[in-house]
Amino acid sequence: IQSHINALSAGDFCCYGAWIMYADSTTLPGATQTLLEEFIAAIGRGADVRISLYVGMPDAGGQRQSHLRVKNDIGAAGGEVIIDIHHPVQGSQHQKYAIFGKQLATGEYQLTAFCGGIDPVYDRIDDPQHSATGILGVYHGWHDVHSKVEGPAAAYIWYDFASRWNENLDAWSFLRT
Repeated sequence: IQSHINALSAGDFCCYGAWIMYADSTTLPGATQTLLEEFIAAIGRGADVRISLYVGMPDAGGQRQSHLRVKNDIGAAGGEVIIDIHHPVQGSQHQKYAIFGKQLATGEYQLTAFCGGIDPVYDRIDDPQHSATGILGVYHGWHDVHSKVEGPAAAYIWYDFASRWNENLDAWSFLRT
């Protein structure tokens, strides 16, 4: 996902949906930029970045404050963020995906999507050797996957994002940029 964010340029887009996004999370151990900074840099290069975040349970670990910071910082850079409110407070929207559209010379887009179960936050980052454990001083033991989807199948993931996005456009305007 990180390499796709860094490859975004004018005319390209990224639609990113997650249950949680800490403003200070990195995508890889040792990364020099946070995920938020990578998205802001992509916007600066002319990419269209849209992020949908779950409203969250009653402020689990500062999640709401972090989501508001992401919303404000991405909005100030020229991107858009929606806080998805279409779920019960004690339930969750556990879809996590990133859809990248690379604009071709024809004006069409080549779609690549990633979807799966792992939250893109620093306390979930690990590698097969578990050498990334201890980022927060404790190991949570997360084992999950993301899949890379290319071609026409990626359009179905984009469609799901677009449907969720559009459901929230009419709701609670103060929760979007």
